[in-house]
Amino acid sequence: MGLILFALWLFDSLLCVLFVTIVVGRSKLAWDFAITIHIINLIVVWLYTGKFPTSTLWWCLQVLSAVLLVTLSTYLTRWKELRTTFFENMLDQQELGEVDHSNNQNIEMLNLPDVSLSSK
Repeated sequence: MGLILFALWLFDSLLCVLFVTIVVGRSKLAWDFAITIHIINLIVVWLYTGKFPTSTLWWCLQVLSAVLLVTLSTYLTRWKELRTTFFENMLDQQELGEVDHSNNQNIEMLNLPDVSLSSK
């Protein structure tokens, strides 16, 4: 039973990555959101059980979940921010198959100055 709850908590972290990417949307705020969720979870567990959590497995799960959530949400929100800035239309054309690779024109370097290597 404990291993299933462990796996479900990590799966929940993956779902939270999607929510952070969609709702928060900024990479600078992703870690703040992730840590805030885990602090709220600590407070709720503390109030519900009436004592501070001391289980090593619980703390390992929370640290692993926080690291996973911070890392993936920062990466995805940063990718989402940069995609519209640097990769505009590039990815969309490849996804739709609209990139034309059949144009085999040679690229020439025109109007270059003539540099001769002569010893003086």
